[in-house]
Amino acid sequence: MLIVALAMTPVYLKSVSDSADDAEAPGANIVMSMLAFPFWAYAVNALALRPWHDGALASIMLATFTLISGAIRPEYISAGLNLIPGIGPKK
Repeated sequence: MLIVALAMTPVYLKSVSDSADDAEAPGANIVMSMLAFPFWAYAVNALALRPWHDGALASIMLATFTLISGAIRPEYISAGLNLIPGIGPKK
């Protein structure tokens, strides 16, 4: 279920986005959400990760990811996505 939920993250985020939405970088939001998902799953003690769960480590990892992800500019992610055929901007 963990892998299915991770795979469904971009599908869900794309389905709830509005085509008239003027989000600066919707692709960047989807990428960051997919990267954040395993950290949040570990932090909430997901069943698949329970054998390796450590509450202190989970809080440190979650705080570290939150700080690092705030430093990543959406333009960098969007520029990387533009290099991938079929994901880049529509012409």
